[in-house]
Order: sequence, then structure tokens, then C-alpha cells
Amino acid sequence: MYEAGTRSPTLDTLLRIIRAAGSDLRIGLSGPDTHTITRERFEKTLDPKVLEEFNAKERERVRLARLGR
Repeated sequence: MYEAGTRSPTLDTLLRIIRAAGSDLRIGLSGPDTHTITRERFEKTLDPKVLEEFNAKERERVRLARLGR
């Protein structure tokens, strides 16, 4: 039933499934993920020219959006 999406497991059931697979579940609170760190890491893998072309297109897209186009 879980695989079909007709039921969602309780937290206890989820813990049993995870532990049966040899893992553990740890839950904690954190601030919202802004994806800044992930984006910065990804951008470091890009060719600088490719990154600048992308950023230029984004700046133009934003400029046009602000003009209502």
C-alpha cells in the first residue's frame, strides 16, 4: 500500500523500515535552505565563460521581466 501511495507510514513504521535496512533516522531543525552553498559549489565546476554567459542571460531575463516583457 505504501508503494501505491494510498497510505503513508507512521514515524514508527518508517523507523522500523529504515532500521531493517541497516540505517538510522536522525531528525533535527535547521534554518531554511537557500541553495546558496549548493549553487556556489556547482558554479565552481563550470567553465568561467559558460557561467558568465548564463549570468548575462539571467540578468537580461530579469531586466525584461521588470519591464513587463
